[in-house]
Amino acid sequence: MKKALLLLSCLIAIATGMSVAARHAYLLPTYGSVLNLLRPPHDLWVPLASAPVQKGVRKYELAVRHKYPGNHEVRISIPRQPGMVPFPGDLRVTLEIQEEGGRRMKRSGPGTAFWGATRQVAGFCSYSFPQEVSSRGNVVCTVAIDGDVGALVERYGDVTIEIAKGPDE
Repeated sequence: MKKALLLLSCLIAIATGMSVAARHAYLLPTYGSVLNLLRPPHDLWVPLASAPVQKGVRKYELAVRHKYPGNHEVRISIPRQPGMVPFPGDLRVTLEIQEEGGRRMKRSGPGTAFWGATRQVAGFCSYSFPQEVSSRGNVVCTVAIDGDVGALVERYGDVTIEIAKGPDE
């Protein structure tokens, strides 16, 4: 009986350890994505890095340390507007990621908008961790915004650019 309890305890400890490691993409990242989908951590949707968008500034450098496996994206957010006011569609974002001194990837594209409870957000340039960006340490993400940034800041005031966990497909 003691051997059976010891064996059961060891199996539970191993399964728990593997689940914790998978949630953070140290081991079996696909399993970790499923665990995070079934029972999301409280900070899953908290941006990994953010900065206020300023008039006249087109490039932003953000240091990102990834926490969870899956898709991540660059977002531009504005305060929630009454009704279904569309997000300005003339913006285009370019993302360049550098890992350990070298350039890892460069992506560009228009955004797709969604409405949250307190903010309206447009998501741009998604990438996957750990498949496309594998660094466990900080990676430097350079984000360039093309479009009328000055008019965006004048119209909405509190405009932020952030890198956050995106939806997994």
